[in-house]
Amino acid sequence: MINFRLKNIDEVIPFGEEPDLIMNWYALSDGELWLDFGGTKLFEFSDQAKNHFKDIDSGYNNYYIAQFLEDFSGIFGYISQSIPERFYKMTDNLDQFFDQVETALDTIESDEDGSEQVLFDLFKDVTSWVRNRFLCSEHITGGPEIYFFRFKDKMRIVWITDQKFNDKMELWKAPNGHFEMEYSLFVDKVKEFGERFFKDMMEQIQNGLEEDQGDLDLDEASLLEEHSERLREFREELKLLKNPPEDETDWNDLENLYDQMKKEIR
Repeated sequence: MINFRLKNIDEVIPFGEEPDLIMNWYALSDGELWLDFGGTKLFEFSDQAKNHFKDIDSGYNNYYIAQFLEDFSGIFGYISQSIPERFYKMTDNLDQFFDQVETALDTIESDEDGSEQVLFDLFKDVTSWVRNRFLCSEHITGGPEIYFFRFKDKMRIVWITDQKFNDKMELWKAPNGHFEMEYSLFVDKVKEFGERFFKDMMEQIQNGLEEDQGDLDLDEASLLEEHSERLREFREELKLLKNPPEDETDWNDLENLYDQMKKEIR
């Protein structure tokens, strides 16, 4: 499900400028990442993009896997919480939901009765349950939008991949879509990824320490300490997938707000 390939140690570019170059744990996580859901690969470039960007070797997006780990584990507390069935059904066509919200906001902006700002802010809150389950990829040019929604023992992953480079060239090979799987299997796959990643990162650290890095000195104690700390943090975050925190979302309020929004656009 979550696939990655770390760069060879001699291909990793240190941070900073000479003579103050730094090869820290984050830099060592440089590699390629792609997500596979039912045979659809996310973060795989389109043929157009591969022809345009000559430095794309495998066709997958370069990614500091440490950044992906931070962004992904940062939403575990939300995606482990089951959402109401009504909202879960909406995720089957998330574009339609976004269009409804945009139409409502446009309607309010054209209203001149003085109450538009209050409604505008309220209707923006209708999307909070979606935003909380969004995997951030804004640091990637034209990064795909990926969302994770749980309903009881199901997990639905939704992706919007129609971003374009310079407003004309399709960046990603996968079309917009979604995939549903058992929630328990999803958790197992995330755990698998974490175990594999931290194992490979320990090997990456050892390779960096053993191979000649020229004038660049690697701080072994610092690297091992950060590795241990990040592994501990990931395991703590992983517990949230198995034992969701208390859901403080007022779903009744959100449903009422959604119904009010739909009335505005009739």
